Amino acid sequence: MPAASNTLENSPIRILLIEDDAAQARLIEHLISRSPRPFEVEWVDSLSLALERIADGGLDVVVVDLGLPDSQGIETFDAVRAADAFLPAVVMTGTDCEDLATEAVRRGAQDYIVKGHHSGATIARALRYAVERQRLEEQLRQSQKMEAVGALAGGVAHEFNNLLQAIIGYTRYAMEGLPVHDVRHRDLTKALDAADRAAGLTRQLLNFSRHDGPMKRETSVAKLVRDVADLVAPLLGDLWRLEIELPSDGVTLNADAGMLQQSLMNLCINARDAMPDGGTVTIESREVTLTVLGCSKMVGVTPGEYVVLSVGDTGCGIPAELQERILEPFVTTKEPGKGTGLGLALVYSIATQHGGHLQIDSVEGVGSTFTIYLPKCDQATTENENANGANELPVDAMLTVEASASLADQLLLTQPQ
Repeated sequence: MPAASNTLENSPIRILLIEDDAAQARLIEHLISRSPRPFEVEWVDSLSLALERIADGGLDVVVVDLGLPDSQGIETFDAVRAADAFLPAVVMTGTDCEDLATEAVRRGAQDYIVKGHHSGATIARALRYAVERQRLEEQLRQSQKMEAVGALAGGVAHEFNNLLQAIIGYTRYAMEGLPVHDVRHRDLTKALDAADRAAGLTRQLLNFSRHDGPMKRETSVAKLVRDVADLVAPLLGDLWRLEIELPSDGVTLNADAGMLQQSLMNLCINARDAMPDGGTVTIESREVTLTVLGCSKMVGVTPGEYVVLSVGDTGCGIPAELQERILEPFVTTKEPGKGTGLGLALVYSIATQHGGHLQIDSVEGVGSTFTIYLPKCDQATTENENANGANELPVDAMLTVEASASLADQLLLTQPQ
């Protein structure tokens, strides 16, 4: 899954060059200086200095010579790898050591460069590809982690939900016949409220782990945003201002309106909670065209016409140490007891189920913007689906109930305890 990112497409790639030959280091820096994508090169001439610099962080890729004053051979690469297993590495070797370079690749290096047989273009390409491959590998690991957590959460939620239904049923049975002013009625009411909140949490877990796709219908984006704004406004109070920017009424999505409402509600509640002293929550929708370059960092997204739904705030932002993990289930910036950490994971899941993407831009102390990219409605597909579902009124009614229940869960879970 994609992690939160503020990296621009043209931002410099930060390189640590580990090379004991000053002339060779200057040559490489000169050759890649002509690349369209800028590079920032730091040079060290020993393994010990390299390990100290890697420990400081902030690097995108490392280029390591396998022959250094304080280290020789494959052990040099192994030491760099052990210092940061997730930092992409490109090894550099002489013409007579290609077997050694191949072994380094087998152990995890992204690529290798042979001295005397390289140009600026080939080095720049190797570095860019190393960074890109590492990013894709990280997305794959994140996706596998989310899938495993989702499967576990779904199983636990099913079992826990069965227990909760029994607790709720027996609690209501025990309350029958008790006067409202009876202390036992009061205590049982509190127990029932707690059980209802727990049931809402299990429904969130089940929604997160569900594998059946969204039930899509042609949905007016402007109406969707207005409906969410009507639901959010009563929750904001005097300290928060709500602003909305709508597309034309003719812009539509082939989407599950209830799931999208749930996503926007989650984001709006998060925005409110990020501004405890008040501020502005902005819901915006617009149309965009994504190019191949624009899709390069969005897993499963293809170039084309998209509708953007975004929620922004002027709040505390996401701490830098959490930005890479903020989409993981149960990771939250809220105080204990104030949030479950399921909200953003659920929003991401809903976006991907619609063939879209969730992008997070956040600066600590400045604010955050959460942007959902959704494919525009395919008119031919919509007409076919409408024709196939023309007589499915009970399904529509069921969708309305599901959407209402889902939103009610969100409202219940976000009320002050």
